[in-house]
Amino acid sequence: MTNASVQTSAPAVDRDMFVDAAHGSQAFDGAIYELHGTMAAAAEVRVKMARDGLTALPVLCMEVRPIHGGHGRTLHAEQTYPEDGREAAEAKAATLKKGTPITLLTSLKDMRTILPHVQAVEPSLPA
Repeated sequence: MTNASVQTSAPAVDRDMFVDAAHGSQAFDGAIYELHGTMAAAAEVRVKMARDGLTALPVLCMEVRPIHGGHGRTLHAEQTYPEDGREAAEAKAATLKKGTPITLLTSLKDMRTILPHVQAVEPSLPA
């Protein structure tokens, strides 16, 4: 574990789960966050290519419903294992069934937001 964890429990007012309450701004990449939730589906192990384009890495893929601040949404979380870590990833996935309560420790570095229900796309005028 780490010394720099922050719990993302929301106060009575439902706020964004990644807002820095002390400073009222979006969280910075260097912090480690603790997120509590439940598995929305059983975990799966997939493969992604490392940056070198030659090495296949096992990735534990999870669909999680945050307990606080998730607004009923599901988030996708991934834990990348070393090249020889497929067996460990499969063993972990076997323990993460739908409905299992979990705690994730993560940074927001490289976090992406995906909008799966875009209704239309229109060109904008240059600023």
